[in-house]
Amino acid sequence: VSLAKSNKIKKLSIDIKDFLNLAKIQPEDLGRLLAENFEMANFEFVRYKTKPKTGWNFVEEIHIQNASKEIQVGVEQGQVIGGEVNQCRALANSPGGEMTPQKLAASAKNVAKVGKIKVTTLDRRGIANLKMGGILGVSKGSKEEPRFIIMEYLSGPKTEKPVVLIGKGVTFDTGGLNVKTGDYMYEMHMDMSGAAAVIHAIAAAAKLGIKKNVIGLIPAVENMPS
Repeated sequence: VSLAKSNKIKKLSIDIKDFLNLAKIQPEDLGRLLAENFEMANFEFVRYKTKPKTGWNFVEEIHIQNASKEIQVGVEQGQVIGGEVNQCRALANSPGGEMTPQKLAASAKNVAKVGKIKVTTLDRRGIANLKMGGILGVSKGSKEEPRFIIMEYLSGPKTEKPVVLIGKGVTFDTGGLNVKTGDYMYEMHMDMSGAAAVIHAIAAAAKLGIKKNVIGLIPAVENMPS
């Protein structure tokens, strides 16, 4: 995919037999791995870039020859997983000015539109009622209000304990009052990458129909002096 992009090739055709001869894994697993990596290799964060006159160099189509039903099932799963990884990348790359705690909560609610995901968002009062002093303390210097995001995907047995994922959601981290130097601050818009990973892991679980109970907990704050 990377080679195709660098040569402005839009469509590829591969023979699955070439990969089956190399990898001693189940066909479904192979299909999933291929599709995951095709999707991820085709990613580029272009939201704030001007589109070139010749267009983006994305691969538009990959045809897999001699694909069995097992391969096809794996490919469909891999497309979902790779797609959610890319959505996570896009969310994590969003600059601090466009990714506040409230906007992070809105992103979680938007993801929930795939169905079977319940999102609850606590505001400052709700966070204070639960005595979450750490979240309140970190956000105290910022004009942006904190949020605590709870995502629930419950598709397993009711008696089964849930898998709980916790993702750090510091949407921008200047270091608070102890302000960091520019060398250490330039990538602090990605201090909410853990939150992005949790949001899109749960989205992937819902899209794949995984029979598990999964809960995501995301403390969302901006660590900045007002």
